[in-house]
Amino acid sequence: MFTRLPLRFAIAVASGIYALAKILPVQDKVTFISRGNSFTSIDFQLLGEAIERERASTHAVFLNHPLSSLWKVPFHMVAEMYHVATSRAVVIDTYIVAVSVLKHRPQLKVLQIWHALGAFKAFGRMAIGRAEGSAEGLAQVMRMHENYTYVSAPSAATAAVYRQCFGIDESRIVLAGSPRVDYLLNDETQQTQREMLTEKYEIPHDRKVVLFAPTFRKNSPIPVDELVSQIDTNRFVVLLRKHPLDDRTVVSDPRVIITDESEGIELLAVADHLVTDYSAIVFEASLRNIPVYFWTFDREEYAVKRGFMLDFDAEAPGPITDSAAEIAHEIATAKPSPRSSAFASKYVETTHFNNADRLAQLLLAADFPADWARS
Repeated sequence: MFTRLPLRFAIAVASGIYALAKILPVQDKVTFISRGNSFTSIDFQLLGEAIERERASTHAVFLNHPLSSLWKVPFHMVAEMYHVATSRAVVIDTYIVAVSVLKHRPQLKVLQIWHALGAFKAFGRMAIGRAEGSAEGLAQVMRMHENYTYVSAPSAATAAVYRQCFGIDESRIVLAGSPRVDYLLNDETQQTQREMLTEKYEIPHDRKVVLFAPTFRKNSPIPVDELVSQIDTNRFVVLLRKHPLDDRTVVSDPRVIITDESEGIELLAVADHLVTDYSAIVFEASLRNIPVYFWTFDREEYAVKRGFMLDFDAEAPGPITDSAAEIAHEIATAKPSPRSSAFASKYVETTHFNNADRLAQLLLAADFPADWARS
């Protein structure tokens, strides 16, 4: 109880400041807020451009506020409160305190576009009380994932997952997808990106690329060297995409190329094979028809610490094993997974229209378009 008192006091102070900010006039702008990135993501960039195409008078404001320095948090909060109070709409890609905790103008639209196309592992409300999730009391005080006008999902199947993880009514979920779908399906963009990455990382043209993109673990390093030691590096180049928050994994094998792209999906353009564990990058890879291999070396432990939203054995679009040697063998003898296309079709349905344009129309419309499908 006592640990919650400072939070409640801080929220009360913030609410008072925000009440004053709401006196200011609303501007013709849409504010984008992320606490996971220090840069403007592909999703935000594409949606911002679509908004300005749809209505030239509306401008986009991007607030990228990663939780890297606690002393910066109050300053970030003040900036967020000002822009939220004076915006016609707000777009977020994760939980944002200023959005969920405060009381907003009734006409403010808040759109949640999650920073992935789906979820293998539990998050949000479905991870409450677990070692890798939030404490229940904290989630209650911080009003986890509240105040959303819309949550955009790329499929009905993903909408069902979002209903649970966000704790939101199905009437607020819209099948409008994500701008990253447009990015991944743009063959010209992907080819340009592939050429750039091939040159940047000096990838020989006679070798295939294995991208290893594991999910984040709060306190556990990832045994990268164990995997690489099993892969024939005369045939394959191994790229590692470390999670930005991972400061525990140490790589000693010089054959591993540690990438520095801002987003994991940027690396899919050059990937011929994807090795992961429980990362949502699987959903994005399915759009590019990239073979996926699941190295689940800590599956039982992770199931307890975080939990899963999908049935691995029934749905994973690729081989599943806890053996690095088996992963290497599967890559060397790659065969198409019979579940790959079915997985992509089930979890990403919004491939027949421009997702960024659709979301821009949603944010700028006076009312929800009657002909749009909700989950």
